[in-house]
Amino acid sequence: GLQIANRLTSQITGVNTAVKNANDGISIAQTAEGALQESTNILQRMRELSLQAANGSNSDEDRNSLNQEFSALSKELTRIGSTTTFDTGMKLLDGSAGTLSFQVGANANENISFSLGKMDAASLKSTSDTASVVGGPQPNSVLTSTLTQSASVVSTALVGTGSGSLGNVSINGVGVDLSSIADDDGAAAAKAINDSKAGVTATWDATAKTISLSSNKDIKLADVDAGALAKIGLTAGTTDAQISKTATQVGTALAGSGTANFADMAINGSSVALSSIKDNDGAAAVKAINDAKISGVSASRDATTKKITLSSENSDLKVDGAAAGDLEKLGLGAASDTTKTTTAVIDYDDVSINGHPIALNGKTSASDVVQEINKWTSNTGVTASIDDSGKLSLASKNGKIDFGNTNSLALDKLGVSSSAKPTFALEKDTSFVLNGNEIKLSKGDSLDAVAQKINSAGLGVGAAVDNGKLVLNSYGADITLTDGGDKADKWWAGSYRSDQGTTSATTTHAQGNVDLSNQGLAADGSININGTDISFKAGDKIDDVVSKINEQSQATGVSAAKDAHGLLVLNSNSDFTLGVPTGAGATDATAALGLTAGTSIAQETSVAELDIKTAFDAQKSIQVIDSALKQIDSQRAELGAVQNRFDSTISNLQSISENATSARSRVQDTDFAAETAEMTKQQTLQQASTAVLAQANQLP
Repeated sequence: GLQIANRLTSQITGVNTAVKNANDGISIAQTAEGALQESTNILQRMRELSLQAANGSNSDEDRNSLNQEFSALSKELTRIGSTTTFDTGMKLLDGSAGTLSFQVGANANENISFSLGKMDAASLKSTSDTASVVGGPQPNSVLTSTLTQSASVVSTALVGTGSGSLGNVSINGVGVDLSSIADDDGAAAAKAINDSKAGVTATWDATAKTISLSSNKDIKLADVDAGALAKIGLTAGTTDAQISKTATQVGTALAGSGTANFADMAINGSSVALSSIKDNDGAAAVKAINDAKISGVSASRDATTKKITLSSENSDLKVDGAAAGDLEKLGLGAASDTTKTTTAVIDYDDVSINGHPIALNGKTSASDVVQEINKWTSNTGVTASIDDSGKLSLASKNGKIDFGNTNSLALDKLGVSSSAKPTFALEKDTSFVLNGNEIKLSKGDSLDAVAQKINSAGLGVGAAVDNGKLVLNSYGADITLTDGGDKADKWWAGSYRSDQGTTSATTTHAQGNVDLSNQGLAADGSININGTDISFKAGDKIDDVVSKINEQSQATGVSAAKDAHGLLVLNSNSDFTLGVPTGAGATDATAALGLTAGTSIAQETSVAELDIKTAFDAQKSIQVIDSALKQIDSQRAELGAVQNRFDSTISNLQSISENATSARSRVQDTDFAAETAEMTKQQTLQQASTAVLAQANQLP
């Protein structure tokens, strides 16, 4: 009985504590829910202000005044999210609370959990995708790598005695006159080569009596006078420039105990003093090698593995010891080695350009890389070359340079990044006529330069660069563009906007004389948003496109708007998918609208980023705030549901406690009625016995 009573006591105590825990859970949920109610009130007021600012009757000054309250409310929304606390120390809505678990039973792991997300202005967001009516990147774009190629040629030792003279040679097609230089004067020969501006740098090694030539491009050598190259130790032919050619030696772990020292040695012919360094001090050895400042050579050490690594850029790596065993002490050779040479190599990996595989594996020179890329120009639209600084340059007529799923290591070897963006530059001098006035442009002009020239013309047309596009704005008048000069050199406009009082244009591609204010879609077409087809007609303008998409917004969950530059903006409270139209005979207009098929997660806009200074911004704010309200509603729904669970749990726990207490009482407590009856019986018997005994005692 005692064992049963103890178990019931544990259950009763645990259940009563669980009731307290559940009440704490209700208190936390109510605190958070109360703060979210106030956040909801703030968002509703911000939405009201947005609706007011979106109205066409407001001036810029009116909207600025409305925006002051709008911004203050946004800051208050963030303050509520960051300062709402429970029991002074627990932040509820700043994202730090995460998932809260409450013990609501007498036994282990009997929990109720709920999550509290971050609910400040920066965390309440909406997703959207933006496109122009025609879209597409800028043409004639160029992507330049950060990796520079180099070629080098080292002569054999000059053997002239000074009794003769050198001859005339050709370097990269440039004649170099060495005929007046003595055949043993390498310094003068190097100077003459440098003065010739043949695109190479010549250096003279007085010790080795050799001339070295280096260049960012290939080096082409030829005799002008018979045998002239041989006199300076060179051979006719072409040396290809290499990109990132590296030789590396990774040593074994240092085995020295510190009782002996390393030995002096030479790396690529330069001496390194190591004899004063203990044979277990790899860090000091690495420092000594790097302090020697050997051209292109660097040393590093792994403190964990105790290995020393030597690297040589653009040349072989040769390490010489004075005696056998010297290299072994550094982990760079066997006990019998006195020298070790590693050849500089590069191993490119295959890449993908604009969806087409480019086989670069096994290529070792810049010219090989350029040749392989250009072999597929008709498929990729990309042309490769080496610029004047020796860097690999990729150019695309349509502005598209996409490396697809190429791994980052393969791109690193080419010196480019998958996230690199091509830059716009005109290929040659050209001109165009803007509203009857000629604007002259020069080769190499960027979009910023084009915009500056338009703005400087004083034509009442403003130009700006927005998201990689040139946007033209004119108030109260149409914009007319006419190509100037060579009619085959087309690089102008495509998307446009024309509404009451304002006209703008965005450059893509056009033909001859174009009045952008009167164009629409070139042909009938359809798009598919979240499984729903939406059809457009030839001639539909941006407003027509927006209207037709919004007519289907209930089915798609996506709404459309037009921004200040006439760009089509799609908004949704969640990711949305653009697919191929499914209707019979439908023409896909996804690309024509500047959109890309697939799942859109293009842009997230938070409440903190909003303002209502323009009608478009106000419209955007309404959509983002609607999304924010849904996020808060979702969190409040979870809090309401968990409070109901806690209420039910508390009622159940209280019932369990009451019944368990009764059960324990039946086991542990005395049956009062039975004991009273027994006591009465015994008292009666005692009284009867006393009476009989008293009577007996009275007998004589």
